[in-house]
Amino acid sequence: MSSVDLDMALKRYNKPRENINTEDERQAACVAEFRQDLICLVSGKHAAVMTHLLQGVENAAAGAAYQHVDPLGPRQTAVSGREDQELVAPYFTCPHLSTLEEEMLLAHSPGGALCMAHNGWVMADDPLRNFALPGSNVYLRRELVAWGDSVKLRYGDKPEDSPFLWAYMTEYVVQTARIFAGLRLDNCHSTPLHVASYMLDKARQVRPDLYVSAELFTGSEAKDNVFVNNLGISSLIREGMAAWDSHELGRMVYKYGGAPVGSFKWTSSTAELSPGTAHALFMDWTHDNPSPVEKKTVQDMLPSAALVSMAACAVGSNRGYDELVPHHIHVVSEDRPYAGWSCLGDSTGMVVARRELSRLHQRLASEGFSEVFVDQMNRDVVAITRHCPTNRRSVIMVAFTHFFPGNVMEATGLKLEVEGRLLKVLLQGKMV
Repeated sequence: MSSVDLDMALKRYNKPRENINTEDERQAACVAEFRQDLICLVSGKHAAVMTHLLQGVENAAAGAAYQHVDPLGPRQTAVSGREDQELVAPYFTCPHLSTLEEEMLLAHSPGGALCMAHNGWVMADDPLRNFALPGSNVYLRRELVAWGDSVKLRYGDKPEDSPFLWAYMTEYVVQTARIFAGLRLDNCHSTPLHVASYMLDKARQVRPDLYVSAELFTGSEAKDNVFVNNLGISSLIREGMAAWDSHELGRMVYKYGGAPVGSFKWTSSTAELSPGTAHALFMDWTHDNPSPVEKKTVQDMLPSAALVSMAACAVGSNRGYDELVPHHIHVVSEDRPYAGWSCLGDSTGMVVARRELSRLHQRLASEGFSEVFVDQMNRDVVAITRHCPTNRRSVIMVAFTHFFPGNVMEATGLKLEVEGRLLKVLLQGKMV
């Protein structure tokens, strides 16, 4: 609620007026100027609030359309008072009350502290800004893509601001570091930087060589590097499913997959520091992605996995890819158990192909094939060369991708010239 400092107002507006003869007229002129300035201030604030409200209504409608109507959305048909069937995604978890009036009373009472704001992410937002702090209008404008299974935690600036929370989360992080050799920072930018730095320092006290991978959506390599350098992140997760065609996937392999073939190298043991791309954990499929069968074609799963495996960086996949699961395995709502490994054999999906691709990836790394070259032969065919600069050997992968259902370019006449001697074919495969 806004207020007026009357002492300051008197100093600003209670002043002599030219061409006014009586005291009553002077006071009336002072009051009129004061009133006019208040009207201007209120008008500006009213316009700003209405802009927020209109944007909130538009975003609520867009969210409901995506949730229930959009072909690219989950197409939920049920709408009810249940949290998982609401018209729009809930932004808060609160004590259950039967009327809006009761909820309003709760929000403006000490019991409002029991209302918890959901976490999520905001498109095109500054990742270094905490969108839940005072001054942010993200919740009012409904700009948050909310996660209904998690809430924002108020850490404050230091452990003394919330002793229980800092101690509890420190214990969790330390226990996790004792059990596992590496950690994944999910939606890394939604955790305040000073909090993540503190927690990782505690984790490294029990495991100094901790491997830290992070999911970042900053939209800027410069901002990515702020997190990488401050937190000591080992690898940033890069999603191969973000590629809209084979050319883009090849570009990602080239960007994250090693030095260019023929790069100049420092021959001394003390190379000068120079800018570089953050090391990648390159995934052909993550738990957040729809199935490649839904987004592309089942025929593309093998060639795209092969292209990712040729990158000279950390690579990974998700359970279900090798079994050719045709739908998204939702980490929150899916309650069916995975098939045990004893139920799967070499005849399942592309299990054998994955095994061979993984062996090749490990071999190329251990034998020093640190350089990469990508040749876009046509829209669907990509050739990737991994080169060893010490002995001049190369391994070439040619992949015939199938990004577009029912639309495959003819490969007849394509030619790949290889210098030197071709020793042998390491592996070949296709989807049938």
